Amino acid sequence: MDRKFPPGSSDQKIYLPIFMNGVKYHAEQQANGKSPDTCSQVKSTFNKMQWP
Repeated sequence: MDRKFPPGSSDQKIYLPIFMNGVKYHAEQQANGKSPDTCSQVKSTFNKMQWP
């Protein structure tokens, strides 16, 4: 996110909350059994992401 949208920029202020809401939504779906992904698949995907 920081590579595409500099910290504190107006674009980051728009896109970061949208991204985080999506992460939260899908985490809740997965935790409630409403996702085809298993916990290990989610963990593996998150571990591959380059977080700031």
